[in-house]
Amino acid sequence: MYITLTGSQPMYEVDNVTFNSYREGLQKAYEREVGNYYEAYRQSYLRSQYSPF
Repeated sequence: MYITLTGSQPMYEVDNVTFNSYREGLQKAYEREVGNYYEAYRQSYLRSQYSPF
């Protein structure tokens, strides 16, 4: 669908993360996702402070 709409392949950035167990992998994935959510929320909040709407 992306290719149909844009006419190009999507670009991905992949960071390799090493872990020693399944549990450790889940923990690292969770921490990264929570950190990404927090940062996106923070940026959105900061931008909305100066919004004329």
